[in-house]
Formats: sequence, C-alpha cells, structure tokens
Amino acid sequence: MRGSQHSKWLSLMGVSLLVTAWLGTAAVSGAEKAETDKLPQIRIVPSANQVKIGDVFEVAVWLQGFKGSYGGVQGYEVHMKYDSKRIAPVVEKEAGALLRPAVFAASASPMQLLNKLDAAAGLIQIAEATAQRGPALFSGYGKLGSLTFKAEKDGAASFSLAKSIIIFPDNPGLNIQHRVNEPVVSIGAEAVKEGPAKVVGQAPAKAAAQLTVEQRLKQFKDYEAVAKLKWASAAVGELALAQVMQGTAAGAFEPGRLMTRAEFAKAAVLAFELDMKQQSIPAFTDVRNSDWSYDYVETAAANGLLQGVERPQGSAFLPNQPITRAEIAAVLSRQLKALGPAEPAGAQEEAASGVHPFSDISGHWAEQDMAYLYELELLQGRTDKLFAPGDHAVRAEVSVLLHRVMERLN
Repeated sequence: MRGSQHSKWLSLMGVSLLVTAWLGTAAVSGAEKAETDKLPQIRIVPSANQVKIGDVFEVAVWLQGFKGSYGGVQGYEVHMKYDSKRIAPVVEKEAGALLRPAVFAASASPMQLLNKLDAAAGLIQIAEATAQRGPALFSGYGKLGSLTFKAEKDGAASFSLAKSIIIFPDNPGLNIQHRVNEPVVSIGAEAVKEGPAKVVGQAPAKAAAQLTVEQRLKQFKDYEAVAKLKWASAAVGELALAQVMQGTAAGAFEPGRLMTRAEFAKAAVLAFELDMKQQSIPAFTDVRNSDWSYDYVETAAANGLLQGVERPQGSAFLPNQPITRAEIAAVLSRQLKALGPAEPAGAQEEAASGVHPFSDISGHWAEQDMAYLYELELLQGRTDKLFAPGDHAVRAEVSVLLHRVMERLN
C-alpha cells in the first residue's frame, strides 16, 4: 500500500512500523494432520481446469472456514499471483471496484484499503479492515471477488498467493495459520492435477473473545420471538454463532418464516463446510450470477445436493420457493452418505434397511432418504404415522435439524 491508504492501515492497527508476513510452508507431522485438516482456507477457485487458447474463464478467491476463534478478525490483505505469460485478465473499463468483497458484516463498516490489478506483474491485491471489534463481524465464508481471464498461450497457468495476512486485534500483520491452495489451469494441454494445500502462518497468540449463545440471540431484533421457542432457541443461537444461518438484512431471524430453497442451499453448504465452486455460466435459468445465493446454489448443485426442475426454457432452481421436508431429507441424506459412516455399524445397517412407520411416503421419490434420517433419529414425522413429505419447514425447524446433523458429524 502507498500514501494515505498505507497510513490508514497502520494507524487502524495501532502500529508505527510496516508489518509484513511472508508466506511459508510449515512442516506438518502425522500427529498434527487432524488439526491442520480443520484449518480455514484462503482458496483460489477457477471455473475451469482445462481450456483452449481464446477461451475465457473465471477465478474467484474465497476466505472459507474461518469460524470459532477466527471470528474476531479485523482485517486481511491478500495478494494473488497469476501466470501473466499465458493468461490475461479481462476487465471492463466501467467496472468500478475491481473486486467486490463480501467478507465482513455490514455492521462492521469495513474500509477497503487496497483493490488493484497489476497486469504487467501478474498480481491482484486486495485488503479490507474494520476499526470495530467483535466476533460476529467477520464471515466464515467470505468471497473476495472474481476475475475473468483469457487464455493466450499453451501451457500450465498457475495461481498462488504472494502474501496472505489475517489481522486479529492487537496482532497487526500476523499471518494467522490457514491453508492455501495453488490451482493450475491447463491451456491446450493435458489437465494438471492441483497439489495439496500448503499450511501457512502461525497459530493465534490468543483466541478472540466469543459471544455466548444468549448474547448472539439478543442481537436479533425479534429476540423475544426466538426465545419463546424453547425447543429451537439454542439451535438457532449455535447456528447463528457459526454463521450457518443468519438473520435478515433488517436484523431479524424470523423463526416462523418458511425456509426457501436458496436459503437452505446456503445453509447446507456452510453446515457441511463444502469447498465453494466457481461457475461462469449459471446452471439454472432463474438464479443469476448477481444474485446473493448464486455461489451457494451452484456449489450445492455441483455437489449433487439440490437439483432443478426441467422447464421448456431450461432447468429452473425455484430459489424463492419454500423447501419441502422431503427435499430437506434428500439433501441431508445424500451428504451424510457421501461423508461416510456417521454411526456405528449396527445403526448404519438399520438405517440402510429403509424401515419406517409412515404411511404417506411409500413409493415417494425420497422415501429412502426420509427413512434414513428417521432411523438415525435426525428427523421425525409430523405424527407417529405421517411424515408429511410435501409440508414446508420454517426456519426454526431447519435450524434444529441442521444443528443435530452438525453435532452428529462432529
């Protein structure tokens, strides 16, 4: 950074010297692998792994998995390098800000300190910070933005991070420990497999103070309505703390409102901590790449969690339509099975048997999924004999179910 932006960054962080954190790999022993697997990731995501000369593709940068003690983040600076000899950025002259990050909550009033492209050096730089403190300001899955590139020369075009700084209060410039991937896009050649993500940085000197469930619930404008739901309030608070389910732009949770398919797509992606996908061409006719739910819907679809409905004009996702109990069961069942056994062998066999007491799901397209969740005691029927697969679910109900699933996986 230079000039006033540089001074603003230093004064904001309360230091008088420029603090720089260089990337470096850390040796990880077998005993430490389980811990490093849980680390958050600064992830570079191309929309294609193999292209031809003249093709265009997109590359996004995500901060994902930052939660728990990472919730007190006050800023970040990321410099991404790309192969300027083989690819060139395609930037609209009237595009305004190069990247449009969605990392901090609006209440954090983030300041954009750096957002520029150096095409000659093959370098993209972006930095944001907030003067506020608090564990609910920083998003666990935040998109720094995406750029379009054009393939110009055969070979392997690589992407990497030249600098990666995550700022904690009282620790300006500290490169908090996380993983970094280095994808490769093959141009007119055989595909090159991406190597393992590197572990960089160092552990936080101290964990940031976390909100309690009750404190998080009280941040919702309709706290009283949530608190009255004794069977759901704790789950709502836990999911809000983890930023799996958040409130509306107006600051309410709306526990009694029906959950939409788009909202559930996002919640499922975050609950299962799926790696985000970058799709330059929308998979559905009714979800545009400018919609808030676009990345989550595309990621859910790419992982086979949610499907569209075929229409004459193409596949439609119906993002604003309330999701049904059968659809919820199908999503959760597919992902639980994909992740592997979540229960002892006996329970798995029983769940796989498809035995259930419900008279209204026999022959249903999602019968086995509903039976699977029922046998795992994750989802109950409306009554002892009726599952009500076509009924819609309110946000409080979905919170309880997702909380049960997350606890089971953990």
